[in-house]
Amino acid sequence: FEIFDARCSENGVVWTECNVLENRWRVYTAQLSGADLGEATLVDEGDSNWITPSIAAVGNTAFWQTSPQTTGENSKDNSVLKAARFGSKESSVVYWIKTSRSVVKERNIPLSVPVSSTWLIRWVSS
Repeated sequence: FEIFDARCSENGVVWTECNVLENRWRVYTAQLSGADLGEATLVDEGDSNWITPSIAAVGNTAFWQTSPQTTGENSKDNSVLKAARFGSKESSVVYWIKTSRSVVKERNIPLSVPVSSTWLIRWVSS
């Protein structure tokens, strides 16, 4: 696996790692305290049936969007936006949609989070 993409906020880092030979990807997070990076935590992983996720980091939270490939075992599955607090192994689905390749354009919550170049998700930490 090699690092494919990374994002950070003042509180943590989220990154994707890919193994192009095996068509696999993983999403990791770690807490950030000043210049000290905490232990890496695996929060999601996928195979060739899924597109490598877009990622974002805001406040204490990592976000990533998973979408199935247009062909393959999971092609009919939902696209979802997931979130995890930095340092936590627990993740949750923030939003999902059946009828599109990408998650919704916006949600009526105050904090804007860029998830990919074409989509804007609004979410705020609780």
